Amino acid sequence: MVVRYWTDKITEEMLAKEFEPNGKIRKTKYGYPVRCTTDYNLTFYDNLYPTDEEVDYYIKKNAPTAWLKLREDALEPGIKTDLGSVKKILNKELDFDVND
Repeated sequence: MVVRYWTDKITEEMLAKEFEPNGKIRKTKYGYPVRCTTDYNLTFYDNLYPTDEEVDYYIKKNAPTAWLKLREDALEPGIKTDLGSVKKILNKELDFDVND
């Protein structure tokens, strides 16, 4: 079973992974993006006939809630997402002793 996760702030369009040659999001005939970052393939190996409650639990248990929360937080004004501190060390060699 494929499950797609998104939130009110992190939309399916923001998570889209497949695009037309013109750059527009490739969509199904129903208007949804064909593929998204958060499309998860969930398999019930040990229970071939789960109840509705078991399916709901499994979907919720596997939701990337922390990742989606991080993405939502990054949308807030004032949150730096430019990785400026990381850019300072790009292409530099750092020598250190793993025992220190």
